[in-house]
Amino acid sequence: MKKIILLASLLLPVLTVKGQQKLSYAYDAAGNRVSRTIVVGAHNIEGEATRSYIDTIDGRQLAINTGSGRPQLIIAVEEYDSSLTGEYSILDKEGTLLAKEELSNGTTLVGLDGVPSGSYSFQILLNGHPSRWELVKL
Repeated sequence: MKKIILLASLLLPVLTVKGQQKLSYAYDAAGNRVSRTIVVGAHNIEGEATRSYIDTIDGRQLAINTGSGRPQLIIAVEEYDSSLTGEYSILDKEGTLLAKEELSNGTTLVGLDGVPSGSYSFQILLNGHPSRWELVKL
């Protein structure tokens, strides 16, 4: 019995770390979703499958994928064509713009190597319609 308890206590931290969510939601008192959070960094393990977070903006599906290994995001817009205009921006908690770039050809790589660890506002604008996320880099 002691061996089972010892084994369980040794495996619990491993299972807890592996099961941690990389996306969380916050709701107000009325049950409305008020924020979404993507966590990148320390939990992105080389060889681990990327995770996708789906949103719909202006009738088009938008997928945000975490990169494996390096801290990065990949933004993919379904049925991207030349009539679409889009951009992403990353702002710190004081509102300082850290990165801003146009979306290109349906798939855009957002490198986070130059961004220090912390919590940021991540916004994607597609044809004037926003999708706002909180981005936490570990």
